[in-house]
Amino acid sequence: MLFEVGDLQFASPATKPYWVKWSTMREKKEERACLNRLYEKYVPPLISLILEGTIDGKQGEKLKQIIPLTNLNMNSQLCYMLESLLLPYENATDSLIDPIYECYFIQALYWSLGAGLTEPAREIFDKQVKYLSSMNSTDEGPTGQAKFDEIPVHEETLFEYYFDAEHECWTSWKRLVPKYVHNPEKKFYEILVPTVDTIRSDWLLQLCYKIKRPVLKLNPDQNLVLNINFSSRTSSMDVQRNFESNVEKRAKDTYGPPPGKKLIVFIDEFNAISIVKDLPPTPSKFHYIFNLRDLSRIYNGLVSTTPKRFQTAAQLTRMWRNECLRVLYDRLIDSQDRKMVDVSLA
Repeated sequence: MLFEVGDLQFASPATKPYWVKWSTMREKKEERACLNRLYEKYVPPLISLILEGTIDGKQGEKLKQIIPLTNLNMNSQLCYMLESLLLPYENATDSLIDPIYECYFIQALYWSLGAGLTEPAREIFDKQVKYLSSMNSTDEGPTGQAKFDEIPVHEETLFEYYFDAEHECWTSWKRLVPKYVHNPEKKFYEILVPTVDTIRSDWLLQLCYKIKRPVLKLNPDQNLVLNINFSSRTSSMDVQRNFESNVEKRAKDTYGPPPGKKLIVFIDEFNAISIVKDLPPTPSKFHYIFNLRDLSRIYNGLVSTTPKRFQTAAQLTRMWRNECLRVLYDRLIDSQDRKMVDVSLA
């Protein structure tokens, strides 16, 4: 049984061995020594900042996290990120140069220790990482790149940058977003417009998949994909039956996908996120669950319009109001709720 303490001053004995165990498994001596130096340089002060609000010995407020992460959890995530980022060099004879390792280490810090922080907290975290790095800052502009021994500052934080190992430079995620080319043959729900978030999320998912961390990756040749859509009426038995119908019995209590396949499960739980705070579900209004899927239905109706029939802003606004009423209003059972929506749409 493992207990993780809540106070940082008592946590170090429990978490440092995790890093030591992971780093000692790295085969290259020079790499191991460099990573240990980088750990001592960045991790203790950053975890103190996140969990205790301490900067250079001065006490401040703890950084706010979207999901509370412990010292041990942040250390383990850092190791996972580094393991995946350094995977391409696993069979290389020589180690990388120290500045390249530091770039990888910094990138891993942002998506482990910094990944669970809120936006304001990310800005504080970013400033501290840049301060600890002691690297020269450079404004590379909207289309430029920063060298591996520089810190790019054109974007607000390093969360907006990707370290390009092939060219040994930092580049903005914005530059990696491909141009969207519309295919009129596709249905609305099949359209995916690439953005910084989709490109970055795909990169993170791919990294985690390489080291067999639980993520979604679609590869029909090697994987079976099971989509589970949650709603307010989904029960635990529904989920269990979904799983059971997609696996085979291998032994008495062992189940799994067919031999040579991996089962990738995608759980769509958008229904757990209400986007209408003024219309929360209650026992008598249990169906008041409004989410991103409802927004998608509204836009689906809007894109079905044609320039021939909708030529003015007023006509398109009327169409938008009609779709809002069709998707949201018709679900309301209370005159007061309907009035609130009417006022909002007026």
